[in-house]
Amino acid sequence: MLACLDIPYEHMEKDPEGDLHFTVPAYKRKLLERAFAAHGISWELGALQGLPRLFYRYRKRWGIGVGALIFVVLLVISGGRIWCVEVSGNSRVEESEIIELLQELGCGVGDSFRDIDFAKLHNTFLLRCPDIAWISVNMDGTHAHVEVRETLAERSDEEERQHYNVVAAEDGQIEQIAAYEGKPQVAIGDTVRQGELLLSGVISYGETGLRYESAAGEVYAKVIRDFTVEVPLQTEQKVLTGHEIEKKSLTFFQFQTNLFLNSRIPYDFYDTIYAKRQIYLFDSIALPLWVQTVTYQEYEMQQVTLTEEEAKVLAYQKYREQLSETLADAQLLEKTTDASLKDDGVYRIHCRLYCLANIAVQQPLTIQENPNENKRAEEDGTKDH
Repeated sequence: MLACLDIPYEHMEKDPEGDLHFTVPAYKRKLLERAFAAHGISWELGALQGLPRLFYRYRKRWGIGVGALIFVVLLVISGGRIWCVEVSGNSRVEESEIIELLQELGCGVGDSFRDIDFAKLHNTFLLRCPDIAWISVNMDGTHAHVEVRETLAERSDEEERQHYNVVAAEDGQIEQIAAYEGKPQVAIGDTVRQGELLLSGVISYGETGLRYESAAGEVYAKVIRDFTVEVPLQTEQKVLTGHEIEKKSLTFFQFQTNLFLNSRIPYDFYDTIYAKRQIYLFDSIALPLWVQTVTYQEYEMQQVTLTEEEAKVLAYQKYREQLSETLADAQLLEKTTDASLKDDGVYRIHCRLYCLANIAVQQPLTIQENPNENKRAEEDGTKDH
């Protein structure tokens, strides 16, 4: 009978009482009921399964249906809008600056890309951002991929006219000189002081002739750099109490909705931690939906007494940070340290670095005209006006 009526079925089995159990699609139920009535077959309706069961269970929860409908509508509407903007090719210009300017020009998250004249957008963007020489916005579905090429860093007319000397940034003993422009004023083995002239931008030729240029180059010298870190045993520390609250907000395109009612922070002292996470569909498709979580962690300041070992650990943490900052791009040749707990209750580390560093820095060259020469030139009528 089921085959003649073209009713698919599954899980057919007979129980010990001789009753037959099977499952048919819900849309074939009425047809099967009429066939049972025509053949005088007694039957009972069992439990619903699949989507019909789900719909029946939540038939009175109209909010779920309304939410699903709103989601579908928003999904359809957002199909022609930009969900994500990605920038590549920039180094000097910040990505946030590029995205902000595109937003002003109508090419941001939430804007309809069907209404954008991309040729006009590119030209307007280049006029508004002189640091970008070329831009291309390509749409991949709802994602805007922005490629840019930056302009070369050009010197202004004033900088072109300015001439420079090269002076020593710190004391040291000269080890190597590489002059790209200018005339060296020191030799290998010389000891120089901070501010002393290394490369001159004033070049003399003949008996009275002078020529000016911008001295440039690298001058490596052996230098000594010192630093000290201190950690007192009696100190005030920030201690987390373990109390914290989170406040979440949801951003859809350009619209933000707070998921909390009370915005008051019940703590007097607290750290604020921001975290923003974009929602991805199937872990690969970025949606125009962000969840921002702001965590407020309460802390209090307490007077604590450190042991010598604890002070030592903290001191060496600061020491490693300071070492990296002090050494910078220099090459370390030798290092001496003196670390101990002093009589004043302070764990102190003094470090002296012997290193090879480029001490050359440019300094503007001031050119003063000789008033006597100008006077003689005016009398002879040869001064260039």
